[in-house]
Amino acid sequence: MNSDMPAGLQKLIDAGTLTREQADAVQEALGHNAPVDSVAPNSPSSMFPSRRAFISEALTYVGFVFVIAAAALLTSQAWAGLGRWGQSGLLAAGAAVLFGAAFWMRMVRKDDSGRRLSSTLFVGSAALFAGTTGLILNEIWVPKNPSYLDAGSPLWQEPARWVNPAIVIGVALAALVVAVIGYLLSGSALGQLAMAAPSAVMAIGIGQLITALGTNLDDVTSQPRVGFAILFGGGLLWIALEHYGYLHEKVVGQALGIGALFIGLQGVGVDLKVWAGSSVLIVLGLGLLVFYLQGHAWPYLAGGIIGMFAGGVRLLVEYVHGTGGALASLGLGILLVFAGVRLVNDRREPMMLVQAESGEDEDLSMPNVVKEIKKDAEKYNNIEPY
Repeated sequence: MNSDMPAGLQKLIDAGTLTREQADAVQEALGHNAPVDSVAPNSPSSMFPSRRAFISEALTYVGFVFVIAAAALLTSQAWAGLGRWGQSGLLAAGAAVLFGAAFWMRMVRKDDSGRRLSSTLFVGSAALFAGTTGLILNEIWVPKNPSYLDAGSPLWQEPARWVNPAIVIGVALAALVVAVIGYLLSGSALGQLAMAAPSAVMAIGIGQLITALGTNLDDVTSQPRVGFAILFGGGLLWIALEHYGYLHEKVVGQALGIGALFIGLQGVGVDLKVWAGSSVLIVLGLGLLVFYLQGHAWPYLAGGIIGMFAGGVRLLVEYVHGTGGALASLGLGILLVFAGVRLVNDRREPMMLVQAESGEDEDLSMPNVVKEIKKDAEKYNNIEPY
């Protein structure tokens, strides 16, 4: 959280018009994280760096694409002759080169363009490091059968049940470690996605490993349930990390967390009765709507609507037929619209009251506050979000 709150936003907070979280969001959108008075307002040097930075960033991305394409072409021609350890060594070298380039980029360029470029390189390094880990673990743990044997031969060696999920967990963990380091150094939406993907894979892999090591090895339905339950818990953790400011791209974090909740819930309830699974979806939707009404962002509203709609439609389709089903759907829709309108009105009235009260004080009137915010915003140019 930025402690240097502009005077206009601080007055809005003191008057109760904005919460601290909303003021932080406004401050971030207006670019108040940039150094104050580093560039004179409206000067030529403050107007053109954004365009130069954009062109430089675009050319850098194009250059990286050509480099990666050429490296992939050369590697594909010699890949088979490298052997298993040569292949893993090549991927490890590529991961180290990308990681070093990302670290160097972040050190020499402190602007948003440098941050995005270094974040992209960190993500590429995480992918190559995950591939390296997968090749090494496969070489160590998976038995190597002679080429003249087929899978039906009694001499064919199968890996232990724990090997495949353990390899999945190892690959995901390797990618996650590099992705977390990259995000701490160069946070971006892409970097957050690079952390979320291996986290989800690792959750499913842990569920598979727990089932493989358990006693009930023939229970094929328990395996996905355990992994998806872990994924559901991971979605809650992701929302908590975003809520307390550990994830800077809030909308992306909210969407990822809510998506994990829905996917995990569907996986856990894959063999539940329709009424039970639908009821759980409706409860999740209501919970997200309540969270939205506490002053949180629109992804919670979208998730709440999706949950209630999906659960309600499943119940109606399964248990209500004919004209009765159509009337029930119509009644449910009217009820939801009425509730939504009432909730919107309830949220607007306190805001209007606070604004009316703040208008009594000339220093806290909305026109003056807006002018002060604009004055603060004019100090910062070359705003490049994400």
